Amino acid sequence: MIAYDIDEHKLNLLPENITRASSIKELAQKCHATITCLPKPEHVLQAVEGKEGLLENASPGMVWIDTSTTDFKQSQELEKSINQ
Repeated sequence: MIAYDIDEHKLNLLPENITRASSIKELAQKCHATITCLPKPEHVLQAVEGKEGLLENASPGMVWIDTSTTDFKQSQELEKSINQ
């Protein structure tokens, strides 16, 4: 298991056997499945978009499960961008 959070304090609370990623990019490149749980729609976009984001750096076939408090229409738009 690999974990990432912008708040390093939260990562330090995890058990020692969990690997810590230094960025979303690193996490995306190393994982076959990723779960996001973010507080707002804009946080989801910050995590997944751009050159350092989850979508740009995902390995082929990676599964992304989003359990964030988000906007259904935003999820639909992200799905369209993934499937293009």
